[in-house]
Amino acid sequence: MKHKKEIIVAVLAILALFLLYFGFNYLKGINIFNKTTYYVVKFEKMNGLVAQCPVYVKGYKVGMVDNIVYDFSKPQSFTVEFSVNDDIRLPKGTEVALVPDGLISGEALELIIPTDSITDWYAKGDTLPSSITPGMLNAVAEAVLS
Repeated sequence: MKHKKEIIVAVLAILALFLLYFGFNYLKGINIFNKTTYYVVKFEKMNGLVAQCPVYVKGYKVGMVDNIVYDFSKPQSFTVEFSVNDDIRLPKGTEVALVPDGLISGEALELIIPTDSITDWYAKGDTLPSSITPGMLNAVAEAVLS
């Protein structure tokens, strides 16, 4: 048992790295044990949406924004990649609305799922239609400026 202390230090170092990885992802809001499905949506303007913003269905958090890419060459220049829990399937006709997430805080995505008969589903990586819902402060600002 000449190297007993070195083995203990190595095991503790590996355990510390493991805890650091899970702790960092926990603080970012990423649950690495849940499988997710990603989709894409395009917007003309972002209104403060950033990566890690929540994705809601009827007020219940089902996912998060993963990545935002800006492309100057296209009219809908912001491409947003978001993920939802793997057990949620999005039917054709689902719309992604950019909505305010509180009075002062940033933005969130709201999935507006149709209630009529569902026969077809979006596949992983599909681009969904989008809309922007103005917040209360935006509506007041537009009323004051006009």
